[in-house]
Amino acid sequence: MPNWRVLIGVVVTSVLGQPATAKDFLAGANLYNDVARYASFGSHRFGSPGDRATADWIAGELQAAGLSVEFQPVILGRQYFVDRATAEVDGTTVDATPFWWPPSDKSSFRLTAPVARDGDVAGKILWIELPYDRVVARLGAGKGPAIVVSTPMTGWYSCVCERGPGIANFLALARTVAAEKRPGNFVFVATAGHEIGHGGMELFLKQGAPPPQDTLVWVHLGASNACFAWTAGPEGFATEHKVDDTLRSVVLSPSAQLLVGETFAAIGAKRLVAEKQAVGELRDVQAAGYPNFFGMAGLHRFFHTPSDDLRTTSPEILEPVARAFADAVRKAGERGERAFK
Repeated sequence: MPNWRVLIGVVVTSVLGQPATAKDFLAGANLYNDVARYASFGSHRFGSPGDRATADWIAGELQAAGLSVEFQPVILGRQYFVDRATAEVDGTTVDATPFWWPPSDKSSFRLTAPVARDGDVAGKILWIELPYDRVVARLGAGKGPAIVVSTPMTGWYSCVCERGPGIANFLALARTVAAEKRPGNFVFVATAGHEIGHGGMELFLKQGAPPPQDTLVWVHLGASNACFAWTAGPEGFATEHKVDDTLRSVVLSPSAQLLVGETFAAIGAKRLVAEKQAVGELRDVQAAGYPNFFGMAGLHRFFHTPSDDLRTTSPEILEPVARAFADAVRKAGERGERAFK
């Protein structure tokens, strides 16, 4: 049974004013550097070495910014990793990914070695369960309604533009809030197990999230919020390095329409006002009773494929999204409940 962690950072300050930061964390070049760092960890499937490296990296960055960090264990019922799988049709063999999770009454596996839990495992497939410690650290005592900022860490493959822009926005926003010593109660959570039923978010909502009545707004940095548009041609897919605003959405509660309309005016994307049901992990947030929320979610040409790499985004398209989120969070903090009337 895989065991992994949801990363939680909490920063609380009570110092008034917004002094200029020495570094512009929202600059496109800085955001792209974080996307490239995320890409360097390889596959980000839940429970993989890339997943662990990502969590440790994000923890280090949040701690360096002045946030206190804890790791929350996540246990999901099942997971598997395949070094290589192929499919053959009419003599042609291609790389493939097994369907997750194979229907138990319709699936079959061809094993080339026995499965073992202990003893001599040479030449065998080793079955292990990996426990991880819970690490908790806090700074200050949270007062007032919380601003929660979330982003998923994991996905099926490299997830460079699926997850990278959201994580870069997430880190930039945390660094900015901490450096500017903004008043308020901020909670940042990077969830694991997104590709397995939003498992990390489900756990955090049950154990660790501030309750709806103590939350000002939930901000979610979801999938593919700054990815290139591509067109198919005789030599494959090509891009003119322009953002694909047809496949991304700004998702928001009805109460956030004025705030989002003001701060995301320059962001080309569909507007999805979630009267009944949001999308992505904001669906879980809404179902848990949080009345005020907004975020972005989307797709892109290489979404959920191994070809999702650093070609899919750039500093120029990352920066406007990061600045829109930062502006919205700043104004929400300044206006409080008035921002959602």
